[in-house]
Amino acid sequence: MGVPGFYFDAPMWQPVGVTTVTEKKNPLGPIGERVQWNVERLRTARKLTKADLSARTKEAGRLIPPLGISRIEAGTRRVDADDLVVLALALNVSPSALLLPPSAGPEQINLTPTYQVSSDTAWLWAVGRRTAMDWEPGEGVPLAGSGADPAIDAEAYEREKEFGRRQVAYESLSGPEGLRRGSSHPAVRLARNLADVIVDLVAPSAEELQSSPNVQATRSRMARRRYAQLGIELDEIEDALTEYEARDVEVFREPGRSGQRYKWARKDGTGPEYPIEIGTEAGTHHGEEPPEPGSPTSEKD
Repeated sequence: MGVPGFYFDAPMWQPVGVTTVTEKKNPLGPIGERVQWNVERLRTARKLTKADLSARTKEAGRLIPPLGISRIEAGTRRVDADDLVVLALALNVSPSALLLPPSAGPEQINLTPTYQVSSDTAWLWAVGRRTAMDWEPGEGVPLAGSGADPAIDAEAYEREKEFGRRQVAYESLSGPEGLRRGSSHPAVRLARNLADVIVDLVAPSAEELQSSPNVQATRSRMARRRYAQLGIELDEIEDALTEYEARDVEVFREPGRSGQRYKWARKDGTGPEYPIEIGTEAGTHHGEEPPEPGSPTSEKD
């Protein structure tokens, strides 16, 4: 007869229903595993021993002992935010280089156990360029196209609108206000988007070329369209500034500000100076308008 509550083919100290395997209460997620792999990859690329890397973390102000480095690379020590920053400093890389894969492209990666985006989108998200959603406005299923499935057409339209909403919300709080002011202008967005397309055009991945033989021709057309759109935006900005020149005022860029902010003053040196900011819509002015020639002026802050 067996002893109640125990199996004879199990150790006598093991009660029924109790496993000998200890499960981690808080296992590493996909980002934690990627940090684990990237620390070893980057340390090797820098030709650093674990002791070398440990010494660098001490110089940066937060010591991670060599044993701690070993445990991070083995996945038995979690990396908190302070560890992440000091490791990035010690390895002379961006924190994003520890969080994300070393390549950017169409392949899907996990940001959480259930949320996936392309590695290209993940990198743009990490550097403050776009929301973490795989969608390119204007691309994909052509809206209201001849013979298009209305259901697919409507879905594409709704996804594009949702991307736009997320992008606006993302930009509203991502990064310092001074940088956000300039990056919100359509010309800046077009220039960045054009640069991204050109990068893909001059350095396509082998996988993309094999899967989509016509992808380069499509990108070339996209680049030309966006280049033309950028030219229109720049013309609008130039026209807005020329308007002030025609009103007998001088427009100049304010030192220490972004290229979005300008000041004006009368060419004869009279009158106060007022800021001019070219807004999110090309040619829109925010702030004080120059007074009409001959009208009285008053000092303002």
